Amino acid sequence: RKDYETAARIFLEGYQGNKQGRKAADNLLKLGISLRQLGQKEDACATLSELVEGHKLASKNLLDRARSEINEIGCV
Repeated sequence: RKDYETAARIFLEGYQGNKQGRKAADNLLKLGISLRQLGQKEDACATLSELVEGHKLASKNLLDRARSEINEIGCV
């Protein structure tokens, strides 16, 4: 829907509400993508890195997508 500001807020709230819940990794991925679209590269990198490092048991597809986003953004 391209309302990345609202999306980022919703995904952040979802993640903060349950950081180890079933949807936590998905919320982080979507938050990172939304932040990227808003031009907030550093925040997007930090969010996606938190997903990859802190949610190693997330699905392979989700982790692969996060790594792909990290590479596309050019996170250090």
